[in-house]
Amino acid sequence: MRHSDVYSSSEEARKKLADLLEKEKNRSRPDFFDPVHTRELYIRGSGGSLRVLHHHPKGGQGIRPVVFLPGWGTRPEGFMDFLRVVSGVTECFYVETREKNSSRLPDKAAAMDMDRNGRDLQEVLRDLGLSEGKDFALLGTCWGSTVAAHALAGGFVTPPTAVLYDPMPRLWFPRLLLRYVVPFVPVPMWNLLRPVGRALALRGMREEIQRKRAEDFINGADLGKWKRAALSIGDYDLREVVPRISSEVSVFTGVPDKIHDQSHYPELTASIPRGRFFYLPVDESDREYLLGLIARELSGVSSEESIPGIFQEFEKKLR
Repeated sequence: MRHSDVYSSSEEARKKLADLLEKEKNRSRPDFFDPVHTRELYIRGSGGSLRVLHHHPKGGQGIRPVVFLPGWGTRPEGFMDFLRVVSGVTECFYVETREKNSSRLPDKAAAMDMDRNGRDLQEVLRDLGLSEGKDFALLGTCWGSTVAAHALAGGFVTPPTAVLYDPMPRLWFPRLLLRYVVPFVPVPMWNLLRPVGRALALRGMREEIQRKRAEDFINGADLGKWKRAALSIGDYDLREVVPRISSEVSVFTGVPDKIHDQSHYPELTASIPRGRFFYLPVDESDREYLLGLIARELSGVSSEESIPGIFQEFEKKLR
């Protein structure tokens, strides 16, 4: 398939998607963080404890829960548009991986590599009762998608439905910085150099909303965890791993920016034996609303349907 065909959609389809998102912006929702609907859990595993926010609204409309893995180093406050869409409607487990501020690790020697991330997800799902025979949807975005894909490839998890939104094939930190500078600069110095590192990491990123979110995450990061995780992951490349995924996996994208290079996704999806590719073009300011819409719709169908009908016309056949 030609590149122009992969990244194309009808005006009618674009308008339909825009109208759906506009309704979400205007819809009244309860506060996601209200303890009546959401409880904070710490799931203890063999490598430490990870925070999970369990949103279980009374009178929710979904028929199965969604397990959501956010991106590298992010905080829930950076996903407010996503949370507004699922709030009051969708049972959602917001799972924070170990490089985030919230993780409780036994010591500074705690493993931070990709297999450890895969085992973490395995242990979290087991503790939440989402093991064999339970219907749920696993949804990741950015680095959360990479963790989910690695866990699938390694056989750590076998969710009935898996969707990767804008997976990050490799860490988005500059290669030379990661290889020749990060290992030799102590964390206290990195805290002093945070503005310089932020400028280097986001250089050339013109998408206003996404850049602001990335700046907020960097400003609030536990740089000690970021450094240890980045060095443990090193030159990891997701494209070398996904051919080992045996289950059906859907890759969604639609908003280009520096961190999420869309040119990678058709090839990455085609490398997954049962990969499906969906192109849903939206303005970058609507990216998190779209992510919330995907989560909400995934919760409304069973694993037999897998991908909700409203997204079917956005699928691009790669084979």
